[in-house]
Amino acid sequence: MAQHSKVTFTGLDVLRGVAAISVVIFHARRTDISWLMPNGWMAVDLFFVMSGFVIAHAYEYRISDLGLFGFMRLRLIRFYPLYALGLCIGLLRQFILFFAGSHELSSTEIAISSFAALLFLPALPSATSDAIAPLNGPSWSLILEFWVNALYALFFRFMTTRILCTIVILAGASLVFSTISGAGLLGGPHWRDLAIGLGRVLYSFPLGVLIYRNRTRFVNSQLFGMIAIAATVMCFMLPFGDTYNCIFILFMSPVIVIFASGCVIFATVSDYCATMSYYIYAVHLPALMIVVGIANRAGISSAAASFVLIIGLLVTATSVDKYFDRPLRRRMLGLRFPRSPRLIFYGVGRRDKPEHQAGSDVLRNQGAAKEKIDLVGVLQDGPPAVVAQGDMRQETHAAPPRA
Repeated sequence: MAQHSKVTFTGLDVLRGVAAISVVIFHARRTDISWLMPNGWMAVDLFFVMSGFVIAHAYEYRISDLGLFGFMRLRLIRFYPLYALGLCIGLLRQFILFFAGSHELSSTEIAISSFAALLFLPALPSATSDAIAPLNGPSWSLILEFWVNALYALFFRFMTTRILCTIVILAGASLVFSTISGAGLLGGPHWRDLAIGLGRVLYSFPLGVLIYRNRTRFVNSQLFGMIAIAATVMCFMLPFGDTYNCIFILFMSPVIVIFASGCVIFATVSDYCATMSYYIYAVHLPALMIVVGIANRAGISSAAASFVLIIGLLVTATSVDKYFDRPLRRRMLGLRFPRSPRLIFYGVGRRDKPEHQAGSDVLRNQGAAKEKIDLVGVLQDGPPAVVAQGDMRQETHAAPPRA
């Protein structure tokens, strides 16, 4: 029987918090603070790498026991409350614009975009917008990640190290080509640049899985971990162009995750960062646009309004987690659905394990009840690109080298 131990990656919790704040500041580029994080958008690629790491940590040894539907049920519950909150704020903004007479989308477009968003689907392009998520821009990365999670579970029996490396190489080549051709890598939020966004997630997510599988081969260093987290802020502040962006996404972001995963941070700080990161990422942009729009009409500094909003989001993060996110996830977890077929690989509930899945029997032999497993999976596993509190506190098991 494989040995197991509880592992807490507090360095990644803090890194997520830093990355989330960097994205918020980047999206405040319409204000006087745009100079702070000109490359803050690259934090999304860090999120994708960390997501692959976290999903591998939380699910690699029980994906076959959960099945595709069971896995995606847990992922949907983990994503949905804050994702839906961001969608509601986006709808509120559209209603404010509509009644102010300066709307961006027609009522039909709002209805169609809302329906697609509720199903975690990209919105259809229209005459006025080709955005993947026109009601809440950052949701494009959550939508892509959600479906990449589904593909990962569906084809899990084939996800050997060799296959993952092939995916990473091909996706990385597409990012290099995009850089050389002049298209850049700031793509994904729109249909016109969706191919770039797919390349980003298909490079970074499998790379995160590979980092997790080979984590014992890396040297853990507290000093290097702290330096990596601090250097992340500097990387987002540097005003360099496409070549630098490509170097960061291909090489620097995985190195940062490797070092940060071996760093130990005080629980008070790491727990707060884990709680705050997904919340502010999911809701910040429509809230920011509402606040800045009101500030501009009132003749107030948009930079000051942005800072007030950021502080407000940071202050309310713990309360939203305690009184909204976790209670709603518990209620969703309590919903009972008819037992579905165990669709795992190509729709066939096969029970034979590939080599990289060896060890899943350990969880079953521990006799844990399904309700307990589900509760841990929803309240303590890794969420979307930004992960919530306690995601790293499950048991992990020593696995054989992946072929």
